[in-house]
Amino acid sequence: MDTVTLTHHSEYCAQVPDKTLVTRRYVLAGGQVVDIESLGDTLGIRQWSEGDHFSQILVDYLDLGHARTHQVGECQAQLMDGPDFHTFAVAWLERCFGVKSSAEGLQSQDQVM
Repeated sequence: MDTVTLTHHSEYCAQVPDKTLVTRRYVLAGGQVVDIESLGDTLGIRQWSEGDHFSQILVDYLDLGHARTHQVGECQAQLMDGPDFHTFAVAWLERCFGVKSSAEGLQSQDQVM
């Protein structure tokens, strides 16, 4: 296990400067075209010189012993407290990438899907 979907929510909540935004164009069933803007989820909200910050957040959280780990069938499973992980992830992101001032915004990258 190297990611937790809850980290996406933490990325939205973290007050990190210069988050990458993407705009994706979708065609709905009736033919209507809509543009949806969201945080960049391919390379993350920011480039990190040390690699994949998304998986590192989980590794650091597990290293602190905040999860219970058990064998389930052939898999290793972790049971975590969601609010605790979210608080940890937001703090991790803000510590790693800094906290944005009110004048800082988001960077946009357009994509058509």
